[in-house]
Amino acid sequence: VSATVSCTSAYQSAYGAMFGVPVAILGALWFVGALTLLGIDRWSASARDNVPGYLFAWATIGLSVILYLAYGAFVVLKTVCLMCVLTYIAVIGVFLAFFINIFSKLLTKA
Repeated sequence: VSATVSCTSAYQSAYGAMFGVPVAILGALWFVGALTLLGIDRWSASARDNVPGYLFAWATIGLSVILYLAYGAFVVLKTVCLMCVLTYIAVIGVFLAFFINIFSKLLTKA
């Protein structure tokens, strides 16, 4: 779109891949993992007590990665990738949803 708003600058930089794998693929795999855990929670009564903790841990990993990538894009590269920003918002939303879920359950048990 412009010199400042450019997904190309982000994905062609050192922040565009981790361990040789494009971050877009890693992000898609992260969302597949989150959906898989949600499916396990829905269809497995025996796993239902543990899945929220796994989802929260998974969301924390995702949040950590997007904070690193956002730092790289905004601070180091001084660019904004609109698709990246949408992903950041989605991961933060997932993290907050599981954070609220976990702690509301802890508060109701107390």
